[in-house]
Order: sequence, then C-alpha cells, then structure tokens
Amino acid sequence: MDSKIRARFYQVGNAQVGDHTFGDALTALWHLPDRETYQQIAGGVRLRLERFDNNRNTAGEGFFDGELVRQQVENIPPRAPQSAPLQGQNEPLGHRCAFRYHHDTRVVLLESRPNGVTPIRLDGLVKAKLAPHRGYFLSPVITEAALQMLRNGTPRRVKFRVAQPSQMGAVEGDPTEIEDNLARMAKNFGGTDHRNVCRIPKRQQRGSFEHGRAR
Repeated sequence: MDSKIRARFYQVGNAQVGDHTFGDALTALWHLPDRETYQQIAGGVRLRLERFDNNRNTAGEGFFDGELVRQQVENIPPRAPQSAPLQGQNEPLGHRCAFRYHHDTRVVLLESRPNGVTPIRLDGLVKAKLAPHRGYFLSPVITEAALQMLRNGTPRRVKFRVAQPSQMGAVEGDPTEIEDNLARMAKNFGGTDHRNVCRIPKRQQRGSFEHGRAR
C-alpha cells in the first residue's frame, strides 16, 4: 500500500463543440462490449477503465468515480525473491490511477503516478474508442497557492489559454459573429482552445502579479 498518494485537479473542456461531455464519454467507455480488453492508443500505450461508478448516490451529486489502468508489457523488471537470484518474468504489470469527476464544474481529480495514466493518455483513450470524438483539453486548475507564489516570486514563464466562454452572450452581443469565430478556431486550431506561452527575460523577472496582470 502506498504511504502517499498524489493527485491533481484538471478543468475539462471539449475540443469540439457538440461532442459527448466527459461524464457521458466515461459512461460510454464503460458500456463498450470489449471494455475488459486493454485498448492500444497512440504510442503503443495500453489502457482500460476499471471500477467505474456512476450509481444514483454518486452521480446524483454530479460525481463519477473510477480507475484508469495502464498495462506495461515492455521493460518488465525481474522478480526479486528472498535469498535467491533475480528471476526474469514476462507477465505484464498494471499501473492504476484513481479519478473523480464532477459534472457540474467539469473538474476531474486524477491520481498522479510516474508510470500511470496522464491526461494526454486519457484523452487518447476517448479519441481511440469513441471516434469521431475530438477529445478534450485538460488544463491544471489554478489554485490560490499557485497565485500566491506568482505574487511573491519571480516567474520565468507565464502560460495562459484562451477558451470558449461559458456565457457567450455576456461577451458579445451578436451570436452569429461568435459562432463564426468559434468555427474558424475549430478549423484552424483543431478546437475552440488556444494556448499561449510567454517567456520573461531574466532582466525583467522582478515584479509582482496581481489581479491577473504582471507588472
């Protein structure tokens, strides 16, 4: 049993407007006839969904729970029995990562393991089994602790993402113009999400970060 468990919160956004929500996609994966078979995604990674729970008590509160398991079939470490030399083995290993997804806030808590299931691999499983689904953007949730580090520290790089607002009417008055812009973003960038990274030269690193502005 692990003495420590690490996990991280991610905001989930659809790469393509109109695709299944994350909760619906998890449910669809669970009901596939071959769900007990490890599915191979890009890079030769093999995954499957296990112990999925969206029963009335849990899903009624907007939560979906489960585990994602990665099967390791290469570079298997040898067995190390007591008072005996190392023994080679060919049995696959399993690396499982627990998760909990909240439908209303579209936030997933995913366990972090060195050889486990990353957000990119989770996205790959959805696209591989639920085609033509375009997958998801999973962005780390900004915490108050992280903002405080920016306020008190000297950041060397700032990364931000321009995403589809949840209430478009509050941003633009003409809904037709908004739809046209979203269509262009989907065509040219593969979705309504665009990431930007700004690097700050060392001579300009001193400063503060307040109310979303760097100075």
